Amino acid sequence: MSSRLRLIFKVISSAIFLCGCLEHDEEIRVNADGSVEVRRLAKGDREDLYGGIALPSGPGWAIKEWSETDSEGHEQCFYLATGRFGSAAEIPQTFEKSRPELALRCVTSVSIERKPGFQIYEFTRVFKGRDAHKYDVLKETKIEKTLSEKAEKEGLDAFLPEEKRAYFEQVAEVELESQVLRHEEAMVELVKEGRLSMATREAALGSFRSILGDWLRSAIERAVVGSEADLASLGEEWKAKKAEAQRVSVEKTIEDPDLAHALLQAIEATEFKWSITEDLSDDSFKLRVNLPGRIFWTNGLVNESGQATWEFDGSELQGGDLTCRAYSIAEP
Repeated sequence: MSSRLRLIFKVISSAIFLCGCLEHDEEIRVNADGSVEVRRLAKGDREDLYGGIALPSGPGWAIKEWSETDSEGHEQCFYLATGRFGSAAEIPQTFEKSRPELALRCVTSVSIERKPGFQIYEFTRVFKGRDAHKYDVLKETKIEKTLSEKAEKEGLDAFLPEEKRAYFEQVAEVELESQVLRHEEAMVELVKEGRLSMATREAALGSFRSILGDWLRSAIERAVVGSEADLASLGEEWKAKKAEAQRVSVEKTIEDPDLAHALLQAIEATEFKWSITEDLSDDSFKLRVNLPGRIFWTNGLVNESGQATWEFDGSELQGGDLTCRAYSIAEP
């Protein structure tokens, strides 16, 4: 994907087309007593690495950070964390400190079944899925396939002026609808509790849609003819405009300050949850597991070193849980 197209996607369609590509490479060694050693390496652009999925830190982890620059001047950052735990269950499910219940979670377990003359080890890692189906449907139904494929394969420089405008208009429509869906999601609990009436809900959503829609229409005109510097400035404006639309739509339609505060907090939590979900789109995951003895079954692959291995894209977590499992047999 061209750097210009990446920038455009970040600016206008950050909720649908994610460009921050992170590589997550994890190796777990299960010892005979059930204790585990973990090695997690994450690498990517500095902004993506430190602004995406929370990384291991704190007591119990040894951290090493470094960066490398290629011949074209592109920097890639590396974050290596190693740790040892008494059991697999002690491996943190998430490294997010502020809102762990909303972050990406991985649940790891190891069980040992002792038999006469041998032991069976079962390793399980469940990557908890994120529900992004409604947003995928928006993207698939609102954007012409020929335009999205051309943007991906050839870049926007290959577009005719009318194609570029049509593409931006469709992407902007998807972005607007996805933002409204998030706003609706943030309101669900307050409606169920009877604190937010349906009339007030609709008024707040209408105000939110109007503010963002007006800005996106003006942004399309600037994006069609703008330089990359113009697009970068649009990105900063977009962040500010979303925050403004959230605040103003609540202030205009909700008089009760406690209710307004509760809704703004719900919106913030929803934004955080979806920022984690979005960051998965272009991420890749590799997991390698060493078990005592010999692996005799896995739903992944077994490499030449006898490790169970799994490789998948983060987009696979946007539709449901992903389970990695392996069994080994070992003499005591």
